[in-house]
Amino acid sequence: MPIHEYDCAACGERIEVWTRRLDETPAVRCARCGSERMTRRISAPAVLRGGPAPGTPAPGELRAADGRALTRDVAARYAERTGDAAIREVAREAERGTEPAKLQELVRGVKEERKPRAAKRRGAP
Repeated sequence: MPIHEYDCAACGERIEVWTRRLDETPAVRCARCGSERMTRRISAPAVLRGGPAPGTPAPGELRAADGRALTRDVAARYAERTGDAAIREVAREAERGTEPAKLQELVRGVKEERKPRAAKRRGAP
């Protein structure tokens, strides 16, 4: 539906008039002062584009995860916040493109190394 814009020559009020067709010329009167001396404004047409942005999943649709990128990002954030050197090594390996299965082995190795230290802190022999 076209929107026609008009300026009132008497008081300067700007009004918009909606029509059903582009070639339709409505009778226009100023809403503020009642003058019929209206000047039509030339304005750019509005262009509407529907649908989601490209690459956006539909509602309820799951997006495929990139395991390497996810592991790299999580490990890097954890290492940054904690200063953990072992997790930094996991992050470096992830950045090198190491397979996710090998990264899991590396993480398991870190956990195994920490078990004896954690037990000592709790007072276990």
